[in-house]
Amino acid sequence: MESTLLWLGVEDYTGLWEAALEASAVGGPCSPPEVQERARRTIESLLVSGFIELFACREPMNNDGVRIVSPDHWAEILGRETCWTSPEPGGESIRFASTDRGFAAYREVTGWSVT
Repeated sequence: MESTLLWLGVEDYTGLWEAALEASAVGGPCSPPEVQERARRTIESLLVSGFIELFACREPMNNDGVRIVSPDHWAEILGRETCWTSPEPGGESIRFASTDRGFAAYREVTGWSVT
């Protein structure tokens, strides 16, 4: 799941609710709270590794309105139930994007060499 999330984060800002959808597709059947916890643990691991960054914005998203979430707020943000569901127009969304370090890790794991 980590490599899938890293790729999603390379392509664009990706919503945490999309990470939850990915988590539901791996690891066998489980309850919605277990899926969310699986996604939260994976996102947290990628954050701590420096492979992704978290961003907050109002929906619909535009690049001018995206602001970085400081590490001091990660735990609180990841603990919010609303961050794991698709936001309403005008609502706040939490998204992630892969860092250069995350893209390098993705390339290493997938064997993708850039020449």
